[in-house]
Amino acid sequence: MQHVRQSIQSVLRRNVDSAATVEEVDASNRVSPFLLGELGVYEARVLGRHIFVAECLHEPVDLDALARQILALENALGDEVVPYLHRLERNVRRSLVEGRQAFICESGDLYLPSFALALSEAAAQPQAIRRAFTASDQAVFLYGLYTERFTAADVMTTTALSSATVSRALQNMVSAQMIDYSVGGRTGRLKEFFKPDNRLYFLEGRRLFGHAVRSTLFTNVPPSSWPVPALRSGLSALSARSNLAEPKHEAWAACESDATRIPQATNIPGRGRTIEVQLLGYDPAPFALDGIVDPFTMLATIPEEIHEDERVRMAIENAMEGYTWYEG
Repeated sequence: MQHVRQSIQSVLRRNVDSAATVEEVDASNRVSPFLLGELGVYEARVLGRHIFVAECLHEPVDLDALARQILALENALGDEVVPYLHRLERNVRRSLVEGRQAFICESGDLYLPSFALALSEAAAQPQAIRRAFTASDQAVFLYGLYTERFTAADVMTTTALSSATVSRALQNMVSAQMIDYSVGGRTGRLKEFFKPDNRLYFLEGRRLFGHAVRSTLFTNVPPSSWPVPALRSGLSALSARSNLAEPKHEAWAACESDATRIPQATNIPGRGRTIEVQLLGYDPAPFALDGIVDPFTMLATIPEEIHEDERVRMAIENAMEGYTWYEG
C-alpha cells in the first residue's frame, strides 16, 4: 500500500503539482466491503483541490464495471474519485478519454478533465534522469544516505553547496523516486525530504553514482604532512574496518580541487611512491568517520576488479554489517 501511495504521489508531482500529497484512507465505515475488495482508496490534494484516488486491485480492467464502481464510491465518499491503474492498454486509454473518465496510470499517463488538464501519452512520461550523478549530486546523495529526514538547508549546511545546486540535486532524486517529501513548517511550504525505502535509495544511488575517483596520484610524503585534509580510502579504509591486511600501497582520498597542494605528487607510479592518492570530485570530509571515508565512498574507491576477491568480499561483508541499506 505504501508503494502505491508513493507511486500515485510521484505521478501527480511530476505532471500536475510539485506539492501534491497522497494519503491512504480507511473507508471501511463508509464503503461496502465488496467495493473495498475491488478498489483501494487514497486521498489526494492537488493544486489546492481535494480528490479521492481508487486503485484498481484486479486486472484486466472491466470498463463498464469500473464506471459503476467509481460512481458508487463517489456517492459513498461525496467527492470526485479518480481510478489508478497499474497498466493501461491503448484501447482502454482511448475509451476512458472518449468517455471523459479521469484516470491516473502507474506509467505516468493521466487524464484529469476536471482540472482542465489532458496530457498526451508522450508528455506524461516520467522525466529523463541523467545517467550519472555530478560531483554535487554525489555529495547530496551521501548526505541523504546517512540521514533519515532532512531539508535543503540541512544539506547546504553540511556540504557547503549552494541553494540552487542542492535544490537541483534533490529534485533529480525526487524525479528518480529515490526520495519523497512532506510539506509543512510555519509557512506550510517547507519541504522535508525522506527515503521511502533505504535499500532502493542505495541501489539506485549506486547505479547513478558513476565514478567516485576522478584521477589518481602517487607520492611518498605521508598524509600527516599534507596541507590538505586526507582520509583513508579504498582497501586502506576496508582494512581499518575489518581484519583485512593493510595493502602494500596505502590508499588515501582527497578532494580533486586540492590536487596541486599534495606534495611531491605525480600521476606516474614508481619506486618509493607507496601512497596512492584517490582524487574525488566531492569533498569526502563531511561524511568521514574517524579519519576514514564513509562506507559508501569506501566501496566506491575499491577497484571493481578486486571486489570479487574472496578475502575482499568477506572483509566487505564484515565492514558493512549493520548498514541495512547495504544488506537488503
